[in-house]
Amino acid sequence: DLGTAQIPPSPFLGPSAPSAAMGDGAEAAPAPTCDPLLKPLGDALDDLANRIPYSAVHSSLATEWDGFYRRNQTLARVSDVADQLLWFASQVKPDAMPPAWPAREPAWR
Repeated sequence: DLGTAQIPPSPFLGPSAPSAAMGDGAEAAPAPTCDPLLKPLGDALDDLANRIPYSAVHSSLATEWDGFYRRNQTLARVSDVADQLLWFASQVKPDAMPPAWPAREPAWR
């Protein structure tokens, strides 16, 4: 009888996010938050990174950039901002920058 047939769960669908995150009755760990004073800087880094084409950076791996964007939303210290800026600057290929940029690099580091 088709009216009572059960459709088996798809092997391609994992457990729902809340139950997977919480496990057996345990509460999920709180998501890391961003210092409210640093949030605009994280947002500005995201905006800047979104303007650079993948052809102008050394790595176009989505996992690396997903981590970069995630870290921009969890900045807790000014040193976190500096780390993100240095990582981003190291990703931009020299050919994507104006000719005078490499000469000025030591001054901003």
